[in-house]
Amino acid sequence: AGKVAMQYLTFVYGKNSQGGYRIRTENVRMLRDAILRADIPQELDTWWGKMKECIWDECKGDIPKEDEYLLHAALYNPEMPPLVTELLLQLFPSSASKPVPGTTNYPLHIAAATTAYHRHPFEMPYGMDNLHLVLAADKRATKRRSHGRTPLHVCLARGKTWKEIRPLVQVDPSSLTMIDQQTGLVPFQLMASFKITSKENALRYSALIEKQTRDFDMDRLSTKDKALALSKIHKKQDLNQLTCIFELLRRRPSAISRKPSGYATSDSGSLGSSSAISLTSFDSEVGG
Repeated sequence: AGKVAMQYLTFVYGKNSQGGYRIRTENVRMLRDAILRADIPQELDTWWGKMKECIWDECKGDIPKEDEYLLHAALYNPEMPPLVTELLLQLFPSSASKPVPGTTNYPLHIAAATTAYHRHPFEMPYGMDNLHLVLAADKRATKRRSHGRTPLHVCLARGKTWKEIRPLVQVDPSSLTMIDQQTGLVPFQLMASFKITSKENALRYSALIEKQTRDFDMDRLSTKDKALALSKIHKKQDLNQLTCIFELLRRRPSAISRKPSGYATSDSGSLGSSSAISLTSFDSEVGG
């Protein structure tokens, strides 16, 4: 875990007498009170000051180091706990509708491009992930484009699951036929062209493997068991991709009549020749 995750986890959880983890109830109460009141109480001053330092230290974007852009910095981090994001949205409510200065990159675009937080087995469940929290704070951002892409396009280009993108579609159904200006593809076509093992997705693929294998020690597995574990991850990714294509089409069948309008060449190639998964394979996958 990185600095942000450790700052959060060590505050919210502690070791119990059996060597497992327990929730620090009083700390969670203070954190939730801070969210409800949109204010950092004196008891949290030191912890929050350190958290802010950690967020800026791990920020991957070129962002002004000001409180109103702290949310933006946090959303670049895939290890940003949703509870901290919720606190940021309450402390700086106007930040959700502000782009990074000099760009059209809004918090929703940043969250769409960042891998969702993957909680540890001992962590309590979260109601919403970071993408959904930011969406709830600024629903109008679904129509905004950054580098020619809406937040939905960004999600699909990163291969996110239907569960992750469904709220975007629910808020703005018209986005199902919006053309991605980088590729000339509509959403279902963009999802069909996604390839997790492509060169441009190398970092995301590595993060996916790390998160999916977090609950067990890969070094202790035999070569055969390692191959089996990786195979299961690939199959899960493929099924998630197929499910997303199906759901996008189910909600807007007319999109299938849209032809690609010309798009930039990339490692994933064209929709017709090198899509990661064909639509016909979906029928055999589900039918079998």
